[in-house]
Amino acid sequence: MIRRWMGIGAGVLLFFLLLFGGKVYFCSLEEFGKGEESLARGDFQAALMHFERAVHWHIPGISSGKRSLERVWEIGQKMEEKGEKEKALGAYWTLRNSLYGVRSFYTPERNWIERADERIAALWTEREPHSAEEKKMTSEERKSHYLQLLKKDWAPKAGWSAAAVTGFFGWVGCILAFIFSFRRTGGGVHGPRALAWAGGALFFYLLWILGMVRA
Repeated sequence: MIRRWMGIGAGVLLFFLLLFGGKVYFCSLEEFGKGEESLARGDFQAALMHFERAVHWHIPGISSGKRSLERVWEIGQKMEEKGEKEKALGAYWTLRNSLYGVRSFYTPERNWIERADERIAALWTEREPHSAEEKKMTSEERKSHYLQLLKKDWAPKAGWSAAAVTGFFGWVGCILAFIFSFRRTGGGVHGPRALAWAGGALFFYLLWILGMVRA
């Protein structure tokens, strides 16, 4: 009986995973198509928006996401060739942010982020320096400074993030178990069991809070 229910549960889970994967795939493909249409009309802003959405519908290995990154890069290059550097910056920022927007415990397509960072730093260096500190730097020093800022990783720490998630679900589970541990037999309760679950709830609650603070 247990194996039967486990099999049913696994089948239901697989069904929903396939359903979700199919939705992500077709939505990414649809947004890529809209981006191509906008690009053909010369509407670069709309194209960037649709290509960014295509990347956000992310599953590893989806070709429409990778092709969208290529198109965004091409838009940035084309804007540079035309001398429209602010629009080029917008394209490179779109490429960079779209990938950071879908990262989890890893960041996909890091090579594209590195290429975008390089162009953003180069274009920033061509601007007039604003601060007194920047005015004292050479062009190479400014570019190195900008690259250092861009490469600083603000991502949450994976270990502590996992601890926060574990703590939350552990706390919820222990609270539910604590509630159901009350066994009414002549007005009494199962004290040791309830105490054990209460202790577990306290432990996981503290883990949850610590994980959120340290992540």
